[in-house]
Amino acid sequence: MPRWAALVRGAGFATGWARLVAALVGPPALALLPLWWLRLRVLGRQKLLIRALPDAVDLIVTTVEAGLAIDAALAEVGRETEGPLATN
Repeated sequence: MPRWAALVRGAGFATGWARLVAALVGPPALALLPLWWLRLRVLGRQKLLIRALPDAVDLIVTTVEAGLAIDAALAEVGRETEGPLATN
């Protein structure tokens, strides 16, 4: 058998224990992949909210002190901020 044929055969096909390990580990890993991706998205959004919260609270306090009701102050936050607290 030529040397390149052995390399191609060995690189593409698992045999024995490797196939068993792949069959046992592969499906659970693939099942957990969407959960992992979603968790990363949640953590990213939480970071954005934590960064935006102080400015939003400051705007709420300012608008309520200026005489707006709390619902109008929250609407103002949605209009004036960018990021996760903004209304598009």
